[in-house]
Amino acid sequence: MPDDDNTTERLGGGGGGSIDDVEYLDVNAILAICDCARKLIKYESKLIKRSGSTVIIGDIRGDFDTLLTMEQLLWPTVPVIAQNLVFLGNNNNNDGKQSNHDYSIETIIYLFAVKYLCPNKVILLKGVNETRSCNEKTLLIECRNRYGDERGGRIWRAINQVFDELPLVCIINESILCASSGIPKDSLKHKLSTYFDSYVLDTKSSSMGSSFANAKEFALFQHILVNIPEHQLGKDFDTKTSTTTNLFKPNPSVPNGFFFSREAFLQFMSLNNFSYMIRSNEEPSNMMDGYHLSIDNRLISIISNVNIDDTTGQRNEAIVAFVHHPDGRIQLKQIKSNYQKHHRSTTTTSPTSKSSNIRQQLSPNVFFNKN
Repeated sequence: MPDDDNTTERLGGGGGGSIDDVEYLDVNAILAICDCARKLIKYESKLIKRSGSTVIIGDIRGDFDTLLTMEQLLWPTVPVIAQNLVFLGNNNNNDGKQSNHDYSIETIIYLFAVKYLCPNKVILLKGVNETRSCNEKTLLIECRNRYGDERGGRIWRAINQVFDELPLVCIINESILCASSGIPKDSLKHKLSTYFDSYVLDTKSSSMGSSFANAKEFALFQHILVNIPEHQLGKDFDTKTSTTTNLFKPNPSVPNGFFFSREAFLQFMSLNNFSYMIRSNEEPSNMMDGYHLSIDNRLISIISNVNIDDTTGQRNEAIVAFVHHPDGRIQLKQIKSNYQKHHRSTTTTSPTSKSSNIRQQLSPNVFFNKN
């Protein structure tokens, strides 16, 4: 690759209009956008509150094509946006293997740019992939492969400096909690806002991307990024014995991570007067419909990226959540990405039928519109 910092190179030689026509972003442009985003986001609270109609987007994981499809459908008039947009985090791919949509850099920089253009309407939350300890083996490699060791390292550091500043949770209309993954283990004694008000975050660490003031604070905010509900554990979590002494079960796959039980979730929601929680941090292979409802439909898990298995050709659905205001309805909508047209295995995917517009009622206040 030439040494000129302003050099751009084509990602692929695909036909007109496909994702393969995307070019490498200019290095100086990337650094400038990161700097602008960091200076803007650093003044935001770690707990954001918004009111009004809101679109909530789950894990994107470098699926730039689906992200562009969402732009066309949901915010085509940017920088003029009617509703709030909340991105739940895990926007870069972090599975450690070659993916069908390895465009993490494009995805991240796009979101930084949209945030800068619409600072009050766009909320970017932190996920576990937005930490150095998780992305140094994936995003750093992608940066170096594209731009070389020196420039790639600069880009990776600049991106993570923005990640350091990202908020952790967003509360919609005082009743809907949006977070990347889970509820903190030590948050059943005081309201969540009390913990955020009590601690001042120091953003200079290298492990979680933020160096918290003390161990208790570190655990509290780490749990938001890594704790997951009991349905991901399967039958090993005995819900019948989920008492006050068994509200959380250690997750052996995640250091300092826990599974939270139904009882823990209900206590947390009651304490904070929340009606629903919308989260992501799910593997597409475990949620082919793109969403999962649990705990009386009050815990809503969504994913907003499309992944196609190279062996089976199975394709999960990408889902976004609409929070309508003022009636408070939550609508789950399927995003039909053009991505499937560019994948060799998509011939096994049946076309959208005429019945795809039928609304499926999931609960009195949550419904699915396969649109």
